[in-house]
This record gives sequence, C-alpha cells and structure tokens, in this order.
Amino acid sequence: MIHLLFAEDDKSWLMSFFNQWGNAASVIGLVITLIGFGLILRGQWKIRRATEETVRRVALQVAAAELGTILRLSTGVREANVQGQYELALYQCREAGSSAQSLSHNPHIDEGHSQALRDAALDLGKIVKHMVGQRSKHGKLAALTPYQARRLEAVITILADMNGRMQNAVLEV
Repeated sequence: MIHLLFAEDDKSWLMSFFNQWGNAASVIGLVITLIGFGLILRGQWKIRRATEETVRRVALQVAAAELGTILRLSTGVREANVQGQYELALYQCREAGSSAQSLSHNPHIDEGHSQALRDAALDLGKIVKHMVGQRSKHGKLAALTPYQARRLEAVITILADMNGRMQNAVLEV
C-alpha cells in the first residue's frame, strides 16, 4: 500500500510538472511554428519575385536576339536586291516577315513595339507578294520598285531603332 501511494504521488508530481511546463512549451512551440511559417512564406515570395525577374530578363534577351535576326534578314533583303540576287532577297524577306509577325506576339515587349513589328511584317509581306507576282508574270524575279525599296528602308530604320532600345533595356534589367 505504501508503495502504491508513493507511486501515485510520483505520478501526480510528474503530471503536475507536465501540466505546468507542457502547456508553456506548447504555446512557445506554436509561436515558433508561426514565426517559422511566416519566414518560409517570405522566402518563397522572394524566390518567386527573383524567378519572375529572371524569366523577364531572359525573355527580353531572346526577343532582342530575335529582333537582331530580323534586322539582319531585312538588311540582307536590301543587299541581295542591290546585287541582283532576287531569290535570296525573296527568301530573306519571307523569313524576316514571319519572324517579325511571330515576335510581335511576345508578351514581354510593349504594345508599341508589337504594333511596329506587325506593320513591318505587313510591309515585308507586301514585298514578297510583289516579288512572287513578278515571277508569275515574267517567269523570273525582278528588283524592288523604288516605292518598295523606300518601304524596306523604313522597315530597316524602325527595326534598327527598336533593336537599339531593346538592347539598352536588356542591359538595364
């Protein structure tokens, strides 16, 4: 009996200790958990923001590289036309036009640039249509008309301006 009473007292003392300090430990644990959860959410937010910025930077770099390609193709049309290499001019004009149209849908470039790219694609498409029409009528490709050459120069000027601004934007980001 004495042994049982002692065991019961020992149990009461142990339970009293757990009740007193266990509740405090639970509250402290909850506070630490909430602080840790808040820090994790903050870290995740920073990671997401950094990821979005990296995606934006890479997308601008890709767009700038594609714009440079379109500019090179457009100047290639001009040079091929001057040298009488009309098949090459036709090929480069088609490539530049389709690339400009594709790039105009890039969500990372502003609407003004998108519209300028669509206009350039339209002008390049009209040049292709003229060249193909000349081939149909005469059996061979012919040089661009003075009006088309001026439109091509305007497209090249617009593309060069956009290329410079986009290259600067890539460097700033």
